[in-house]
Amino acid sequence: MTFSVLYVHSGEYAFQNAGIVVAQPQIELNVKSDKPVYGPGDMVTLNFSTAR
Repeated sequence: MTFSVLYVHSGEYAFQNAGIVVAQPQIELNVKSDKPVYGPGDMVTLNFSTAR
C-alpha cells in the first residue's frame, strides 16, 4: 500500500510517497485424513483444525 501526500511548503508544492506494509491475516490450518492412502473411487474423510 502506498500513502501519498501533496502539501505546500514555503509557497511551493511538495509531494511525498511512503510505502506502508500491511500484514495480511493468516491462519494455520491442519488437515488429517482417516486413511494414509486412497484408491480411485474411495470416499475421503478429512478433519480440519486451526491453531492460534
